[in-house]
Amino acid sequence: MKTKFTTKEIFDTFKSKSQVYQVYEQYFSQKGWMIDLDNEEMFIIIDKEINLNEGDRIDLYGYRKVTWKCLNILEDIIEYNTEEE
Repeated sequence: MKTKFTTKEIFDTFKSKSQVYQVYEQYFSQKGWMIDLDNEEMFIIIDKEINLNEGDRIDLYGYRKVTWKCLNILEDIIEYNTEEE
C-alpha cells in the first residue's frame, strides 16, 4: 500500500495558477512533490504504508499536521491531507 500526502495551501497563498506553478517549480518539484493544477492540489506519494491519525504531526520538508485521512481501497493507497504548522 502507498501513502499520499496532499495540500492545497499553495493555491490559497498564490492566486494565479502561473504563480502557483512558478513557486512549485522553484521549491517543491525537486523534493518529489507533484502538482495537479486542474484540481488545485499538490501532493507527494511515498511507496510504503504509513499509518497516521488526524491531528498527528509529521516532518515532511517542514512540520505539517494531518487534517484528514482516507483509505482508498480501490487504488490501494492511504490519503492524508496536511496543513503547514
